[in-house]
Amino acid sequence: MRIRKYILISLALICIHVSAFAQDVLNPQVLSGQPAPIVIQSPAPAAVTEAEQIRNQESLFQTRLVPITTATEDISRTIADLRKMVNPPDPRELDNVEQKIVLAEQELARSAMGTTSPIAKLQESDLQDRLFSLRLSVETLKRRWGWSQDSVFGLDFFTAASPTSELDVKTAPRGYQLRTGDSVKISVSSSLGGEKEYTRELDQDGRLFVPALGKVAASGKTITQLEAALNSQYKKQFSQLSVAVSIDKMSSIVVQVAGAVVRPGSYKFTGMASVFDALYKAGGPTAAGSFRQVTLARDGAAKRVVDLYGFLVNGDKSQDVPLRDGDLLFVPPVGKTIVVYGEVVRPGRYEPTFPLSLAAAVKLAGGAKPSGFLQTVSIERVVDGEYKTLVNAKLNDLGGKSSVAVEPGDQVTVMSIKAERTNMVSISGPVNAPGPYAFSEGLRVSDLVKAAQGLSKDVEIHFRRADILRIEEGKSPSILSFDLQKALAGDAVQDVKLQKLDRVFLYVPEQVEFRTNYFTITGAVSKPGAYRRANAARASDAVAAAGGILPNAYLARADMIRHGDNNTREIIRLNLDAALQGSQKDDPLLSDRDEITVYTYDQIRSNFTTVRVVGSVQRPGLYDRADNMRVSDLLFIAGGVLPEAGGVAEVSHAQDNGDLLLTKVNVAALVPGSAADVLLNDGDVLSVPALGSALRTPMTVTVQGEVAYPGTYSIDPRKTKLADVIARAGGMTSVADTGSLVFLRRKDSLQSATQLSGLDLIAKRMASFVNKQFLVQLAQMKVTTSAQLQQELPGTLALPKNTPQVSQRELQTGTDTSAAQTKPRIEEQFSAGKDVTQSETAMGSKIDGVAISESESGHDNISGFSPDDYGRVGVDLASVLKDSGSKHNLMLKDGDIVIVPLISDTITIMGAVLHPHCFVAEEGKTMAYYIEKSGGYSPDASRKFITVVRANGDAVPAGRVRQMSPGDIIYVPNSGLIDVASKTEKIGSITKILSDILSSAFIITRF
Repeated sequence: MRIRKYILISLALICIHVSAFAQDVLNPQVLSGQPAPIVIQSPAPAAVTEAEQIRNQESLFQTRLVPITTATEDISRTIADLRKMVNPPDPRELDNVEQKIVLAEQELARSAMGTTSPIAKLQESDLQDRLFSLRLSVETLKRRWGWSQDSVFGLDFFTAASPTSELDVKTAPRGYQLRTGDSVKISVSSSLGGEKEYTRELDQDGRLFVPALGKVAASGKTITQLEAALNSQYKKQFSQLSVAVSIDKMSSIVVQVAGAVVRPGSYKFTGMASVFDALYKAGGPTAAGSFRQVTLARDGAAKRVVDLYGFLVNGDKSQDVPLRDGDLLFVPPVGKTIVVYGEVVRPGRYEPTFPLSLAAAVKLAGGAKPSGFLQTVSIERVVDGEYKTLVNAKLNDLGGKSSVAVEPGDQVTVMSIKAERTNMVSISGPVNAPGPYAFSEGLRVSDLVKAAQGLSKDVEIHFRRADILRIEEGKSPSILSFDLQKALAGDAVQDVKLQKLDRVFLYVPEQVEFRTNYFTITGAVSKPGAYRRANAARASDAVAAAGGILPNAYLARADMIRHGDNNTREIIRLNLDAALQGSQKDDPLLSDRDEITVYTYDQIRSNFTTVRVVGSVQRPGLYDRADNMRVSDLLFIAGGVLPEAGGVAEVSHAQDNGDLLLTKVNVAALVPGSAADVLLNDGDVLSVPALGSALRTPMTVTVQGEVAYPGTYSIDPRKTKLADVIARAGGMTSVADTGSLVFLRRKDSLQSATQLSGLDLIAKRMASFVNKQFLVQLAQMKVTTSAQLQQELPGTLALPKNTPQVSQRELQTGTDTSAAQTKPRIEEQFSAGKDVTQSETAMGSKIDGVAISESESGHDNISGFSPDDYGRVGVDLASVLKDSGSKHNLMLKDGDIVIVPLISDTITIMGAVLHPHCFVAEEGKTMAYYIEKSGGYSPDASRKFITVVRANGDAVPAGRVRQMSPGDIIYVPNSGLIDVASKTEKIGSITKILSDILSSAFIITRF
C-alpha cells in the first residue's frame, strides 16, 4: 500500500515537472537565458475611425495625383508638338509616348485604389478620359504617318489590366517552400493549457533554432512539411504539445526581365512571385515581343520555355511557374504571325504554331461572331515575297472544320453578313407606333395599321390617299397609292397586299394638299405669329390666341389685311377697344390668311420728345428727354466726353420761326445745375467736337493662310504697307500661292454711304432670286416645301408692303427696336414670359412653320462672314514681293484681311454638267476639255452665261478665258436661274450678277 502511494506521488511530481518545463519551452526568453521580464499592461492605442481612414486615403491620393497630372500635361504637350510636324518623326518617339501613357494609366489605377469620395472619383475619371484621349491622338498620328499596327493579341492583358498590389504573406499557400531569409511563426500549445508563439528566421544554412529541439532543417520544405516535422519531434519528448507553423515574413528575391518588354530591368519580389508577376511588373511584352517563346533561365537548370497563350487562350496556369532569386526572364522578338480581321470575337495579330488550319486560326481569334459570313472567308497571302494573292474558303464546310491551311504572314478576313433585314415592312405617319415590323405572307395594309396600334386620334388624317414605296430587286423603286379609308373598311383592291421591304406612308392633310386656314397677328401682342384659324373665329379671338395685348398697345385703331381672289388685298380698320368689349360689329370674322397688325402708342404718336448727342462722347445717339434735362445730364447718360474732346460744345435748337439757335457750352468747366448748364428742349442736338484726329486704339489687320506666322498685326495706317505686314508675318511658306492672294477691305473704306446702300440692295436682290430659283426647282421636281423652309429663304413668303416691318426676334418678344428706343420695356418682356408663350389656347398653339419673311423686314438671311461687310481688292502679291515700290503694295487700313492660299493643283467644275467634279489641273487645257471630262452639259445648262472664278477670286465670263489655271472654278448656271434673274428688277447685267455671287462665295469659302 505504501509502495502504491509512493508511485502515485512520483507520477504527480513528474507531471508537475513536465508541465513546468513545457511552460518554460513556451517562453521564448528561456532561449537567451535571461529572466522573464515583468509585463505592464498598457492601454491599447485608440482605434482609427472610418472617417479618419478615408481622410488619410484621400490625402494620399491627392499627393499621388500631382505627378500623374504633371506627366499627363507633359504627354499632351509632346503630342501637340508632334501634330505640328510636317514630316514623320522617329517612330520611337511615338512608342515612348505610348509607354508614358501606359505608365500613367497604371499609376492612376494604383493610386485610386481605396478612394471613395465623389471628388476623388471625378478626378480619377477626368484623368482617365484625358489619357484615353491622348491614346486616341497617338493612334491618329500613327495612321497619319502610316504606322498603325494591328492589335496584338495578349498585349492589352498587361497594359489594360489593373495593377496588382504587393502580395500579402497571409495568403501564402501551405505548399510554399521555405528558403533562407524567410521568417516563420511557431505556435506551441499544450493540451494541459497554455500557448506560446515566437518568430524564427531561417539562417544562412536554411535551419531554424527551435526550443528544446535545437536547429531544425527547414529550407526547401513546405509549411506543411515543416509543421509535420516539428510535431513529430516534439511528440517524441512531450506528448501533450502540438505545433502550428505559419509564414511571418518572406525573404525577397531579385529577378531580371529582359528583351522585348515595356520596362526591362531588375525587379524585387517576395518568394511567392511567379512568371506572370514579373511580366506584369515589366509592363508585359511589347508589340514586337513574342508571347509563345518566353524563356526562363535559372542557375543550375536548363532553360524553360513559357508559352503565354496557354493561359491567355485556355486559362491554363501550368506555365505560370514560381520564380527564384537570380532568375532571368527573356522575351525574344515575335515569331511567325498571322492577322485575323472582321467578324471575329478577338480580331488582331496572332503568333500561332504551324501547321495551322483556317478553322483553328478563326478559333484562335475567339471564333466567328453570329454576324460573320462563313460562306466566304478570304485569305490574303504574300507569295515568294513578290506579289499578293487572295484565297477564298468556306468556313462552314465540314461543320466549321475547314482544312484550308493558313501560312505565316496571312491575313484572314471574316466578312459580315448583309446588314439589311429583308423580312420587314415599315409604316410612318399618323399612327400610334410608327416603325419597322416583321413581314409575313398575306400581310395587308390594314394589318400593318393594326400592328402599329391604330391611327392617331390627336391629329387630322388624310384618308383619300396613302402611299406604298416598293423596292424590288433589279427594278427602280415604285409608289403605289391607295385610299386609306377604303383599305381600313376592307376593300380588297385598296387594302393592298404588302411585300418585303414595303414602306407605308400615311399623311396629315398639310402634307399632300395646300391649306390656308391660318391667320397672322403681329405688333403689340404677347405672342405674335401665325395661328390656325378655327371656324367662326373673330379678331378678338386672334388677340386672345396671341396671349393678349401688351400694355403699350394702341387700341383705337388696328389694321387687318385681307387677301382676296387674284391676289388682291383689302385693308380693314379695326377698333380693338370696342371689339374686346364685345361689340360684334367691330369684331369681324376671320378669313384665311388674314394679317392683323396691332400698333403701339409710340408708332402712332410723334416721337419727337428726344434729344441727340453727337461727337466725342462715349455713347453718341438719341435719348429720351425729361422735362428738366440739362446738358450735364445728357453728357452723363452718354458716358461722358472722350479724352480728345474739345472744351466747348454747341447746343442746336430749332426755333418756331425756322431759325437755328446755337448756344456755346464750356463742358470742360461745366457746373451741373448752373446757369451755364443749358436746359434742353425737344429735338435739341448737343455736338461735342474733337480737338483733332486722334488714334485712341491701335489699328489692326489680319494675315491668314500660308505665311510663317499667321495672325493679327497692329499697323500705322500712315506708314504700314502690304509688304511690311507680310514680312512681319515671316514671309511665305513653301506651298504659298502668291498669284492667288485674297485681299479684303471693309466696304466703308471702299465706297461712300450711298454706294454701300446700293450694293446692299443688290446683295439682297441676288440672294432673293437665287433662293426663289431654289424653290422653283423643287416645285418642278414635285417636292413639297415646308413653310419653315420658305421662311428661311428670303423673298418667298413676304408680308404686304404696308405691313410694319418687324424682325423675327421682335415677333417672338413683342419688343420695339426702333432707333429712338434706348431702354427695354419691362412690361413687354414680362408679358412675353416663357410660361405664357408655351401655353395653349382653345384655338391651338402658334404655328411655328408659318412665319413672316425677313427679306421684306430689312433683315438678310446671311450669317457669318458676308460680302455685305467686306469687298475684295485685286492685288498682285508676286509683284509686291519682287518690288516694294509696286503700285500693288497698298497702304493698309484698319480691318484689312490678307489671305495667302495654298497652292492648288485642281480644276473644279460645278453647276449644270452631268458629273460635277474636281480634276487635276493639266497645263494648256481649255475649259471645254474639263467640261467634256465632266460628261458634257446637262439639258438645262445655260452655256451663254458660263463663268470662271480664278484662283484669286476674280469672276470672269467664259468668253475671256483662253486656258484654265490651277485653282480655277468653272460654274455652268442652269436656265432656270437665268430666267429668274431676267424677270427681276434691272439691277445689272446677268453676267455681272453671276460674277458678284460667285466672287462672294469664293471669299466666304476662303475666309
